[in-house]
Amino acid sequence: MGSAARRRFLSGAGTGLSRRYTSDSLTVARWQEHHSLGPQLRVLMVVDPTLDLPGAADEGAALGRLLRAGGAEVTILAGAAASRDRVLGEFGSGHHDVLHFAGHGFFDAKDPGRSGLVCADAEVLRGSHLDGLGNLPALVFFNACEAARCASGRR
Repeated sequence: MGSAARRRFLSGAGTGLSRRYTSDSLTVARWQEHHSLGPQLRVLMVVDPTLDLPGAADEGAALGRLLRAGGAEVTILAGAAASRDRVLGEFGSGHHDVLHFAGHGFFDAKDPGRSGLVCADAEVLRGSHLDGLGNLPALVFFNACEAARCASGRR
């Protein structure tokens, strides 16, 4: 990558390619300190918790097949099985190296802390729910509408 392209890429990195939840107790060290990768990649997939996104269901099925074919251990929570409590339990279990979420996101511009991922029964999983968890997955991928929004409404 040339220097001009690299500068454009890096300057775009703060404008919507990724977001992070800021918390005094949720630090990068909580992901890395006690979590080491085993011989097999362990992936938690949360797929279409609201059962109204056929594309997310297709994505989950295709990705699950690819990961298993590559030797990964895959746990899929879909529909009613993807309740907020169950997702939080799995998320903080220390068992998973990767979390892949394919579903709805929710953003509240007036109170961004209320924003989050929509689980089964329309329960919202907020960043604040992660504050008490340890041994979080090393990689988290959210494919959710409104997941890249910020307080100013930019994407």
